[in-house]
Amino acid sequence: MRGSSWFPLTLGLIASCAQHSPVSWIQPATAQWQGAVARLDLLRSSVPTTPYVATIATMLRDPKSGRWIDARGAMAVAPGRAVRMILIGGAGATVLDAWVTREQWRVAVPPLQIVRRGGADDPMGLPVGFLRWRFVLPFAGSAFAAATGPDGDRFLLRDGSTIVDLRLARCDEGHKRSITATRRAHGRVEEMDECEAMNSSPGSAAGDHVQYADETTGLRVKVDVESVGATGPTPEAFEDPDRDRGGT
Repeated sequence: MRGSSWFPLTLGLIASCAQHSPVSWIQPATAQWQGAVARLDLLRSSVPTTPYVATIATMLRDPKSGRWIDARGAMAVAPGRAVRMILIGGAGATVLDAWVTREQWRVAVPPLQIVRRGGADDPMGLPVGFLRWRFVLPFAGSAFAAATGPDGDRFLLRDGSTIVDLRLARCDEGHKRSITATRRAHGRVEEMDECEAMNSSPGSAAGDHVQYADETTGLRVKVDVESVGATGPTPEAFEDPDRDRGGT
C-alpha cells in the first residue's frame, strides 16, 4: 500500500464491506491466500482470447424519466483490444453506439444527437469504465484482500484509482457461474451482477444475463445474450467509428 490517501481508503472500504456482509479477510502470507488468488487467475484465464460477437436483448432505464427502453443489437468483443456495442430500438433506429478500447472511447446516442469521446478516462454517467474492465481488460486489478467460504470467493482489487469488490459464486441452481462486482472511484458506485455458463466458448453463451447499475446516476441496464456467432466479427468492427472524419 503506497500513498497517504490509499491506506485510509482501503480501511474504509473493508469496514463498509464488513458492515453489510461480515467476512474473514485472508492475510497475504497464508496458503489459503495463494489458493484464492489461484482461483482468481483461473477466472482470468477462462476469458476468450479470440474476437467474438453476441446478439443481445437489452432494457435501459432512463435516469431522468425513469422509463425503461427495450432495444436489441449486437456486441463485438476483441479481448485485450476493444468492445463495440450497437443497440436498435423498436422503431428500427440506432439508440446507442458504444466503442471502447484501452486508450479511447466513443459513445453516441443518435435520438438525442449526442456524441461524446474520450481517452483512458472513466466518464461519469456512461459505463465506459465498466465495459473496459469487463470486456477489454477482463477483471483487471491487483488483489489486496480475499475471503473464501461455502458460497464462493470474494476479492478486493485495485485497478488504478478504482476499487473493485469482486464475488464469485454459483447461480441458476448451481449450474452457472455468478460474477458480482462493485466498482468504486471518486464517489461513484457501479454494480454488476452476471450469471453465465461456465467454460462457455468463445466468451458468452445463449441464456447468459447481466444487470448493470450506476448507483450515482440511476442508470440501469439489463442484458440477455440471445446467441453467439459461429464466426468472429470483421476487423472493421473495432475501428474508430469516426475514422472517415479523421478520428481524434
